[in-house]
Amino acid sequence: MVQIIGRVAFPLLPAPEQHFRVGRAYLSTFSETLMGRALRTLAAAAGNRRTVDWLRRGFSSTNNFTVTRLETIDELTVHVIVEGITLVDFLRGVLDAAADWTRSARAQVRVIAFDGNTATFELRWPHP
Repeated sequence: MVQIIGRVAFPLLPAPEQHFRVGRAYLSTFSETLMGRALRTLAAAAGNRRTVDWLRRGFSSTNNFTVTRLETIDELTVHVIVEGITLVDFLRGVLDAAADWTRSARAQVRVIAFDGNTATFELRWPHP
């Protein structure tokens, strides 16, 4: 479904960028719902790491084969490890959109490893 939406909505972009933009749009659209507005407000109050941890738990609850972990690297950096995914750029887009939800400075989101099944995303904030 992500591939189809990406091709229709962003036909001139390469597939990875299409998937990224669909991921951002997915979370942005969700944030316009009643539940999304409530969670976005809560995320702003909860802070960076708690928001990322809630997302991590949400990824795990979407199906019975996705496993996620959160590793704190230092005060400004966390890694989100997600097993059981294939559309890494879609999830990168979701995380990138979620970075807008927190009150602090926006995190940089990048994929630092992907083996076709497990992706490691790094979220890095410029300051605490």
